[in-house]
Amino acid sequence: MATAKHADKNADMSYGFTRTETNPALKGREQVLDRVVPFALQNNIVVVVAAGNGGPGTSLDQVAPQNQGSSNIALITVGGLDNRGQFFKITTRDRARGGSITIHAGAKDVHIPDAQKDTGTIVDSGTSYAAPAVVSSAPQYSAYVSCQ
Repeated sequence: MATAKHADKNADMSYGFTRTETNPALKGREQVLDRVVPFALQNNIVVVVAAGNGGPGTSLDQVAPQNQGSSNIALITVGGLDNRGQFFKITTRDRARGGSITIHAGAKDVHIPDAQKDTGTIVDSGTSYAAPAVVSSAPQYSAYVSCQ
């Protein structure tokens, strides 16, 4: 896998859209991502994306930018795990048709900071909550890999 050489910058994208989008106002998003992801990687920016929550009916090849991940492109795609460490059932599937889930992290009942709540947190689920756990470790991992 191509990795960012000693990356000290990172980007977490909890964003995705269906590649078959027909809304004319939304056309062009994939073309922008086709330029943004390679640019980020060329500039040593680690790019981490949430796999998505489409469940069994959706696969990574159907959503962008998740469809861009491969063994040749260091786009880290994060799938979800439930509280037992098992595959989180609503995670968008990696069916080896485009895109690739790189790692899985906790996505079920994640405690999220919220200054508006008395407890200081809310609890929610989804791969968008798994991705930050990975993006925070990405620069250290890149530094380790570059030392090998």
